[in-house]
Amino acid sequence: MGNEDLKKTLDAIVEISKLVTSSKNFFDIKDEVVEKMLQVIPPTKACVNIFERDEYNFAYLVCDATLEKIPKMFSENKTTKGTKIPLREYPTYIRESVKTKTPIYIKKLDEDIRAQSELDMAKVEGYVARAVFPLISSNKTVGFLTCFMSEGEKLSESDIDFVNSVASLLGLSIEITRYNGDIDRIVKKLREAISSIGTATDELYKNKGIDSFLTMISEQIAKLTNSEACFIILQDNDARINTMARFGEVEDFSSIMKFILDEAEAGCSKNRYIAASLPQSMVANGINTLMYDTLKKGEEVLGYLIAVNSKKYYDDDLKILGIFSTEIVLSLIMYLSSKKVFESRLMERDLEIVGKQQELIMSDKHMSLNDGNISIDYYYSPSRQIGGDFCKLLEIDEHRAMVFIADVMGHGILSNYFVAMMKGVLKTLISEDLRPGEVISRMNKILFNDLDALNLFITARIMYLDFENNIAISSNAGHLYPMVFKKDGDSLECEMFQTDEGMPIGVMEDSEYEEYEYDIKDMEMIAFYTDGIIEAGDMDEKDFGTENLERFLTENFEKTGEEICKELPVELKKFTGKDYMEDDVMLVLVKKVQKKENI
Repeated sequence: MGNEDLKKTLDAIVEISKLVTSSKNFFDIKDEVVEKMLQVIPPTKACVNIFERDEYNFAYLVCDATLEKIPKMFSENKTTKGTKIPLREYPTYIRESVKTKTPIYIKKLDEDIRAQSELDMAKVEGYVARAVFPLISSNKTVGFLTCFMSEGEKLSESDIDFVNSVASLLGLSIEITRYNGDIDRIVKKLREAISSIGTATDELYKNKGIDSFLTMISEQIAKLTNSEACFIILQDNDARINTMARFGEVEDFSSIMKFILDEAEAGCSKNRYIAASLPQSMVANGINTLMYDTLKKGEEVLGYLIAVNSKKYYDDDLKILGIFSTEIVLSLIMYLSSKKVFESRLMERDLEIVGKQQELIMSDKHMSLNDGNISIDYYYSPSRQIGGDFCKLLEIDEHRAMVFIADVMGHGILSNYFVAMMKGVLKTLISEDLRPGEVISRMNKILFNDLDALNLFITARIMYLDFENNIAISSNAGHLYPMVFKKDGDSLECEMFQTDEGMPIGVMEDSEYEEYEYDIKDMEMIAFYTDGIIEAGDMDEKDFGTENLERFLTENFEKTGEEICKELPVELKKFTGKDYMEDDVMLVLVKKVQKKENI
C-alpha cells in the first residue's frame, strides 16, 4: 500500500470513527459508513445485516443501497428494521462466520462448495467473490458486513484489515444504540485497567520483587481483553530474554516471539493480527488472534507485552494494552530506582515535596457566593504523596461560579505532571470566556498528543453555576455523574444529572463535547466526586459505592459543607478499616447555607 492509499485509508477510518462516536443511533449513520468504506476499497457493492438481540434465526438487511436484485427477492419481508431474511437462506460460510466470529473471504464462489447455494443469485447481482465480516459487540455477533466483488475486483490483506476495522466500528455503533449512547462500559474497562495496575504496583513495592508484579499484570490483561493467554517479556541489553511472566498457556511460544521480533525489526506499525495475517505455522498451533505492544524507555526496547487468542481484539483493547505498557515501564523504572534509596527515605521526602506543590495547584478550599447563601467546599486526599485528582473553583462574580473536577487515570509523578498541565490549560481557556463544552473540547485537543503518547486519559467535568437565574450548564468527559439533593417537604431527595456524556480526554483527538442545562432553583446541595470514594473497599472487598455516599451526605446534610468534608475521611476509615485509601479521594460540595432559626 502506497503512502497515498494509506492516508486515504486512515482518513476514512478517522471519518467513520467520528460518525460512530458522534451518533447514538446506528440507523442514522450505517449508510454513510458503508459509502465511505466503498470509496477506499475496490468493491462497489456492500451491505449490512443485523440480528435482533440474541435472536439468530433471522438477519435483517438494513443497508442495501448498492445492491439491485437481492432486496427485491425478499421485498415481502420488508419491516421497519429492514428486510427480514431467514439465516438458513444464507450460504453456509456466512453462518460459519457468524458462529466463529471470524471474517471469511470466498475468492471464487464457483470453486467453493460453501457458496454453491448462492451461485444463481450471484449471477443475477453480478458478483463472483464475497467476503463477510462479523459485527461484534460485547463479545457477541450482532450482525455482519458483506462485500461483493465483481470480475477483476479483489481484497488485499490491507483491505481486509480496513474492512475489519469498519466492522468493529459498526459493532460499536450498534452497542451504543442498544445502550442508549452509554459509554460507561468503555470508561469502566479503562478504570479497571488502572485499578489493576495500582493493585499490582502496591504488591511490587510491598514484596520488593518483580516476578509477582508481572504475573499479576499478565493475568489482569488477559481478563480485561478476554485473551486466552498473556505474556510479558523483559530483555537485557543484548536482547536476551531476562524475565518472562505469563498467564495461560499456548503451544510453541518461541514462534510467537520470533514473529513479533521479526515484525518489530521490520518496523511494522501494525500490532493487531487475525489468523489471515499470521504465519500458517502459528495458526496450525492454535494462534488465531494476537496483539502486542513494545515496552520502551525512550528509544531503548525493554521488552514486549503480548496477548493472544481473544475472539477479536478491539480498539479499546489496544488502548488498554498501551496503558499497561506505559505503567509497566514506569513501575520498572521507579522500582529499580527505589531499590537504591528505599532505606534512606529520600524518595518519600521528594514525593512529599511534590505533594505539597500539588496542594498549591488546587483552589482555596472554601468559597462563598450569593450574599453568603451558597458555599463551595472540597476535600482532597491522595492515595500516596502524589495523586491525579484535581479541582478548580472559580468565582466569576457575586452570583456565578465555575466548578471543574478531573481525575487523571493513574498515580505518581506522571499524574501530578498532567494535573499541573491541566491547571495551566484551564487558566488559559477560562480567560477566553469559552462555554463549558468548548473548554473541554479545547483541553482535549491541547492535551491529546501528550496523553496518547503515554497511554493515559483524564475524566473531567465542568459546570457553570448561575444562582441569579438558577441554572447550571455542564459538560462532561467521562466523569462520574454528580449527586443533586432537593427538599421534598421534610425529606431530602437525591438524583443524578445523568444526561450528559462524553469521551474521556485523551481517548479521541476530535471528540466534541455537548452542553446540558439544568434547573437548580430547588437545589439544596450538589456533590461532585471521584472514583476513589465509591471504589474504596472494605476488608471483604465490598465497595463504598454511591449508595453509601448518598447515605453519608444525607445524614450529614444539616452540617456545613466544610464540616461534611472533614467528616468524609472518618466515614471512609470506618467503612474500610484502613488509615489510607487505595485511590485518590476528592469531594466537592456546592451547598445552600442552612439558616439557623432564632430561639
